[in-house]
Amino acid sequence: MMRVLMISMDPNLVDPDSEVNQRMALYVRVLEKLSIISLNTYKKSPARKLQNVLKAWFEGRRRIKRESFNIITAQDPFVCGIVAYLLAKEFNLPLQLQIHTGVFTPYFWSESLKNKLFVLMAKFLISRADCIRVVSEGIKRYIMETMKLSAPQVSVLPVYVDLDRYLNGKAKVNLHKKYPHFDFIILMACRLFGQKNISLAIRAVRQLSKKYPRLGLLIVGSGPLEGRLKKESEDIRVNVAFESWSDDLVSYYKTADLFLLTSVYEGWARTVIEAMASGTPIIMSDVGLAGEIVENGKNGIVVPVGDEAAVVAAIEDLYRNPKKREMLSKSAYQTIVNLELRYKEKYLKLYEASFRSCIKSE
Repeated sequence: MMRVLMISMDPNLVDPDSEVNQRMALYVRVLEKLSIISLNTYKKSPARKLQNVLKAWFEGRRRIKRESFNIITAQDPFVCGIVAYLLAKEFNLPLQLQIHTGVFTPYFWSESLKNKLFVLMAKFLISRADCIRVVSEGIKRYIMETMKLSAPQVSVLPVYVDLDRYLNGKAKVNLHKKYPHFDFIILMACRLFGQKNISLAIRAVRQLSKKYPRLGLLIVGSGPLEGRLKKESEDIRVNVAFESWSDDLVSYYKTADLFLLTSVYEGWARTVIEAMASGTPIIMSDVGLAGEIVENGKNGIVVPVGDEAAVVAAIEDLYRNPKKREMLSKSAYQTIVNLELRYKEKYLKLYEASFRSCIKSE
């Protein structure tokens, strides 16, 4: 069996009650060992980021000398990737890079100077990795076309989601009872970051509220833009509600009238899959799993990235057309029922295979 050293930035890995921690416990079922170094367990001050990287590197060296590993995997092709690359090179171990976001989209590149540096780091590391695991076919196509990699070097495997929890789950809370002043509830569930483009959703609801005064937008999540977004929506606060993030969104998906995703880039968009499994009609921007799982007009509505007018038109269409909502709901649900990756054992076999193919490609 495989003995894997993982480098991660996810702070929830050290929380035994977190979903990501439980997911790692699932992965261990097909591995002999999964040893995780989380950069977020060290000092978090921006001024000490370099020190954090060095600590992770030293900890990795210590573990490799003390234990035996078959492979090193990095959960991003940025800082984690650099640490993993240095360790893999020093100890002659195969390196797997994971790519979970739309790092090669123009929106990611233009977002910040830091992201531009990240793109350069990703290209440097991808060309030196033994294999790449991505979460969507779109990312795979880009890497193969631009980096000239062979198909066996790049595998597609999204993050595991227990979809039966949503397919079979029962609503414990009814959003329409919680927000009785809304006659139509649009749900967004995400981190409050610029990438999610929540301002566009607020502007869309501002337009629609003039015609449909009881239409409501519920934003579930937290993040650095929370204060700004609340300020942006002050003039329509009767139509917009905010709630803190919850790992149990089944009730929200099941009782919302529509799930909306307006991101400018995504790797996969897990919440869309969860909403589909819950039978919630979807409107999403053309990112992540759009075109792969979500087919425009068949099991969801896909709109161009950043197109406010298209979002407004799509919401109004579904608001006024309950039969279309029902059709999209049933089709989305059936899509997930037929999805092979919802089966745990099938997923775990593919997860283990992603490491084995990396070792064989040395």
